Amino acid sequence: MTTRREFLTQAVAASVATSCVGAGRAHQPSTGVVQTVLGPLDASKLGFTLTHEHVCLNPQERFGGRGRSVAKAVDTLKEARDARVNTIVDVTAFDVGRDIRFGQEISRKSGMQIVACTGQHLFAPESANARAVQQITELFIREIEQGIEDTDIRAGVIKVAARSAAMTPAEAKVFRAAARASKATGVPVQTHTNSRERGGEKQAGFVNQVFLSNDWQFGDIERDTINPDGLLYTTRKTIPYLRQIGVTDQEIWSITVENPRRFFGGT
Repeated sequence: MTTRREFLTQAVAASVATSCVGAGRAHQPSTGVVQTVLGPLDASKLGFTLTHEHVCLNPQERFGGRGRSVAKAVDTLKEARDARVNTIVDVTAFDVGRDIRFGQEISRKSGMQIVACTGQHLFAPESANARAVQQITELFIREIEQGIEDTDIRAGVIKVAARSAAMTPAEAKVFRAAARASKATGVPVQTHTNSRERGGEKQAGFVNQVFLSNDWQFGDIERDTINPDGLLYTTRKTIPYLRQIGVTDQEIWSITVENPRRFFGGT
């Protein structure tokens, strides 16, 4: 019989369309402050947090220009805010068309708090084999301490990924670099696996480490077809189902509010 703990771990995979999210961290000073695209924020103010989304990218080809893309994204984020989502952790890294200025603009205009990431998007490219772990570490630290690209917008989380339980040499390098950057800066690490392999269950596995999110990507027609609720899937579908099977409001609060606060706050 599935225990509640086992179910909550599996719910992460169900809630994320193509990935399973686990939380890992190296040493984290108890600063209680997380960097957002609009500057530092006390972790206690994160509120209801979706921890794995993709909004810091600008699909101009779909909406017909930057202005229309901004307007569409702002409307979507305001709808999520109306559903009491307070914060989005954006895990769009440099290797998948991240547009950090776009993320900053839509955060400011919508009122949605957005935490940007450093790291690598899905699977570490084989070119990582040609780079030393220290070189990759320095890139992550630069985006955390100085800013992303040529801006002063600082990353608030390190995102890394692996295909399955057995890492490729390139993935192992990136994970080691993430751990070193986390230890040096205090910024936490978020991992990504293929949900079909259920690898995330081996990385987390405890209720106080579980997050809920959608892996929604702004402007992705295919994902919108699969998940027409988009950013609201968690609030519209996952949480009502959790309540239906007996998960309490306090437990849901812990997963959606307290866990992100502790993850970023270092407590």
